[in-house]
Amino acid sequence: LSDFAADVPHAIDISVEGIEVDPAAVDAGGQLATQLKAMGYDKLTLGFYGSGSLDEASGDLALDEITIAGTDLGTITVAGTFGGLTTDVIKELKQPNPPQDALGKVTLKQASVYYGDASLAGRIIAEQAKQMGQEPAAFVSQITGALPLLLSAIGNQPFQDKLSQGLTTFLKDPKNLTITAKPANPIALMEILATSQTAPQTLPDVLKADVVVNQPETEDDETGED
Repeated sequence: LSDFAADVPHAIDISVEGIEVDPAAVDAGGQLATQLKAMGYDKLTLGFYGSGSLDEASGDLALDEITIAGTDLGTITVAGTFGGLTTDVIKELKQPNPPQDALGKVTLKQASVYYGDASLAGRIIAEQAKQMGQEPAAFVSQITGALPLLLSAIGNQPFQDKLSQGLTTFLKDPKNLTITAKPANPIALMEILATSQTAPQTLPDVLKADVVVNQPETEDDETGED
């Protein structure tokens, strides 16, 4: 904890490494443990990382990362910046019954979800192909060929095409995939929620969503868990 003001921290940095999980111990039915063992995982070694800070003056909450990384699995990182979290709004949100318009004052400025593969995708593809009596390349070709139909439920053809192309590239050569949202102007969380219920097909356009695949990794991007 850091950046204290009136004994209240405004920044946090968390790192927990070496979390060992025995799939058999947490899977009552045994199905998950069996599937993981078939892919070569007798145990899982995980790490959790998080960092963020709040600027009370601007009301910006910078979520630098919430990351879960698994040895020989992969890395999932969620990041984003939220606005409108001023001292007054935070006080409203802390109330047992926050005013209905309190959440409407909180905005999304940008967000991203990143997945970096460390052999999990390849193992899943190999195992699924084996079960279907196919070579991995043939299985990937079958799946990617069906993507346009599978993604048609989104209802936004340009974004469907972008996502389909990105997933096809990733499945053929699993490295990393990032989905970003960078609206032209900060957008209220309540507006995002309302749009998701009334016109979900417009969300990719409202959020200026993009798909980035297999970008070169930099040293700063690596957590060391891969």
